[in-house]
Amino acid sequence: MRDLRNSYAIGLDIGSTHVAAAQLTKKNNRTLIGGLFYRDLDPRQENDDVLVSALTDIRRSGRFSGRRVVLSVPSKNLSIFPLHFRLDEALSLDDAILAEAEKFLPFPLGEAIMDYPSLVGEVDGHPGSYKAVVAAMRRGDAERYMALLREARLRVEAIDLSVSALIRLHHYLCGVSPNPVILGYVGHSKSILVVFTGESIAIQRIIDWGSATLLEEFLKHMDIPDDRYKARAILKRYGLTYEHPGPTKAVEEEDPDAVAGRRAVYQIIAPHIDEFLHEMDKAISYARVEERHPEFEGIYLYGQATLVSSLDHYVESRLNMKTRILDPVEKMDVASGGIVSDIPPDAPLAVALGLAMRRVPWP
Repeated sequence: MRDLRNSYAIGLDIGSTHVAAAQLTKKNNRTLIGGLFYRDLDPRQENDDVLVSALTDIRRSGRFSGRRVVLSVPSKNLSIFPLHFRLDEALSLDDAILAEAEKFLPFPLGEAIMDYPSLVGEVDGHPGSYKAVVAAMRRGDAERYMALLREARLRVEAIDLSVSALIRLHHYLCGVSPNPVILGYVGHSKSILVVFTGESIAIQRIIDWGSATLLEEFLKHMDIPDDRYKARAILKRYGLTYEHPGPTKAVEEEDPDAVAGRRAVYQIIAPHIDEFLHEMDKAISYARVEERHPEFEGIYLYGQATLVSSLDHYVESRLNMKTRILDPVEKMDVASGGIVSDIPPDAPLAVALGLAMRRVPWP
């Protein structure tokens, strides 16, 4: 009989525009990707039946073992905010967080499910002072998603946060750094910026910016109406290489049409990339104050950052900080039968993989 104690749950990332799932497996003391699933969702046709259909296809795909999942839900269902407070001797730590969080919740405390993925005590050396990052969602929203998974004959073992999953994945891929790390996750319509250390989250922001912004502007200016596959291919090939050519061939460098193509793509997308960099610069400035002028480890970009060639060089030159783009599927080994051929090359799978790394108790 299979040893369930050494099994992983399915990491299930439900976003506003996609459903992604991943599961890990162990072989010869190596952690491998055992299964992947990805499906785009049209936000204009959002309904529970479409979501249940996608969830049922995950179960029926034959790529996953068991039916238990670690779930993350769309950011629109979450309220995330920082807290700074002093602990009153009359209150427990949990009660103090609840009392302080109630001031910031957009819905009644009695309707809230809350977690704090980051909690640090003795802020600035003052005993009894704390800072935390709190995430909350309505109990009714959580119950809705759990009911939808039950309808698809899946079981929610834990609800986790996208940012926690990303940090978990990053620690697995790159190790834990003593210096603050800046992590950017480029999504379809929303992106995540987080600055964290091995002990705490200094700042987390969800911004209304993503790959859809670039594709829409690109389609608007280029003569390829509604051909998103071609637009993606051009962004992947040219991206920001007009400023940062990289290892392009000498023949292409001398080709006036190729140079003109790179320049045209650059001129269209660079102003919109700068919107993302502006938010990142604000996050870095805030973290420098919070962490008392730290030495940053660097910037790491996940998700659909892989869509734009030379994005890492562009960010590094603008923010003067070492920058890397990481594709976790490329950096991890895939088990035999862990099908990846039908997964879109730029599918955002990082959150699902980070969720899959959360170990859960099995009976």
